[in-house]
Amino acid sequence: MLVRLWETRFDPTRKAELVDYANDISLPVLASRPGCCGVLFFSQGDRWITQTIWSDQRSLEALGTDPDYTRIVAGILALNVLQLEQTTTVYEVSGGTNTFCSEKPQ
Repeated sequence: MLVRLWETRFDPTRKAELVDYANDISLPVLASRPGCCGVLFFSQGDRWITQTIWSDQRSLEALGTDPDYTRIVAGILALNVLQLEQTTTVYEVSGGTNTFCSEKPQ
């Protein structure tokens, strides 16, 4: 199982737009991807993190060529609420409990 963190900064005066886009547009697309076990959005001040949980590496890698994912990324960039710097970090889950995922890692 893998956790992917996408981090960026945003204009805090436009937080409502970002939250609405995340929940109304991004969430349904991400949550419906094969192997996606959970999606959470975090913010503090001008920092934004999208956390996705994946059952396996193959499912996570499929995002790179997924047209629906490409569309939501283009849409969030078009909002012009994000700052340019963005980072993505993937972690292997080493323990804990998972109530999001019914699939077993491959």
